[in-house]
Parts: sequence; structure tokens; C-alpha cells
Amino acid sequence: EVGFLAVDRDGVTSTGATLKWSSVADADAYNVYRGQVVDLTDMTCFAPMVMATTVDDGATPAELFLYLISSIGCGESGVGDDSWGARPLPVPCP
Repeated sequence: EVGFLAVDRDGVTSTGATLKWSSVADADAYNVYRGQVVDLTDMTCFAPMVMATTVDDGATPAELFLYLISSIGCGESGVGDDSWGARPLPVPCP
């Protein structure tokens, strides 16, 4: 599981954001999920098979967005399983 996620806004008036996370040993890629509902029930695949530990969300509106990252190795890791509260399974990335 990815252990750290930071979201940096590009600027005060910008609608973009850059997501950065910690690398996972033996991960080949990462799936990024995005939603707007606090209970995470609307999570969908935002960026599949990201090869780096950063991705830009240039179309982020000036609203609340929640992100979860999974690592891909022999299979896909959980998303936030070690965090507070249960996490619903997001719609899988293609």
C-alpha cells in the first residue's frame, strides 16, 4: 500500500493539482482513484497504470476531491486499508 499522499495546488487561482506519493517496493505502476463523496462510495479510476509517483490533475475544479492510490505489482494493493475507517472497493481501473 502507498503510505503517503500529498496534493499540491498549482496556485491560489489555479484549478490544477499535483499528486505525489511514496514509492512502494516492487511496485510496477500505480492506479489513482478520485471521488467527491466523503464516504468514498463514488471513487472511480482517474489515472490507470501511472509509472511514476506523481500525477497532475489539471482539470480539478475548485471543489473538494478525495484521492486514493493503489500499487500494482503481482496484483493490485488495497486502497487505504490501513487508514481510519473501512474503504469501499472503487470501480477498478481498466
